[in-house]
Amino acid sequence: MPTARSDNWRGAGFMLLAMAGYGLNDLMVKLVAAHLPAAMILAIRSAMAVLLLLGLLALRREIWQIRASLTGRAMLRALLDTGATISYVHALTGLSLANAAAIYQMTPIVFMLASAALLREAIPRSGWIGTALGFAGVLLVIRPDGAMLDPHALAVVVAVLCSVARDLLMRGSLMPSPICLALLSAVCTSLFGLGALATGGAVAPEPVQVGLLVLAATAIAVGYVFLALATATGGSGFVSPFRYSILVYATILGMVVLGQYPDAPALLGIGLILMGGIAVALPRSRPRP
Repeated sequence: MPTARSDNWRGAGFMLLAMAGYGLNDLMVKLVAAHLPAAMILAIRSAMAVLLLLGLLALRREIWQIRASLTGRAMLRALLDTGATISYVHALTGLSLANAAAIYQMTPIVFMLASAALLREAIPRSGWIGTALGFAGVLLVIRPDGAMLDPHALAVVVAVLCSVARDLLMRGSLMPSPICLALLSAVCTSLFGLGALATGGAVAPEPVQVGLLVLAATAIAVGYVFLALATATGGSGFVSPFRYSILVYATILGMVVLGQYPDAPALLGIGLILMGGIAVALPRSRPRP
């Protein structure tokens, strides 16, 4: 019988895997974005992710779960996931990547507050400390400036709210297959990309770009599945701060692939992020009887 602590650690592990998937996807998209429009990237990448997820369901002999997963709650989650993607992409047309990311890192804090207010979850003190340290580290890494007051920042706030609502939907209820949830999100995102391409702008991708998009599709499929598992496993106060791990992944990938090395404040910020993760992971002392 799994304990609450083992559920917390499983949820944290799922979140680390999910953020690794999203981080690798972001790198692949960044490499391709110089050659293909954003709508085309979303359409192709998400369509490939749909095929991968369908293949995984077939391999596990769980195709039948697709129909069982077509519930109102699961469909609403997919729409919210797509809304978060659309809002964030729109925000990037007017904000720098760093400033948009700074605002979006409010997601764990808003998620914990919503879990405490709406689901009556008890958030441990270490959860608040870990989230505060992680957010302070985020600010040191990206150092947002006055451009955060740009009206496009509202789009990131919408993305945060959509993401929080999406994750809350899967808590406190019997969760459908995480692979099916990921499939629904990929389908909705792909349809959005295809709809945006209907206005024009499509170009023929080169073989190298197709290969990068295959990697992106695999990575985003991993992110979809494990994020669904993470938000449904363990306490939000323990699991949520591990979202900040995506910045650690991004730093390592940037150094190895893009040759982008962090400066001293960024290294301090990464250290704070790691301290935040340790703060929520340390065992809590219990009073003696």
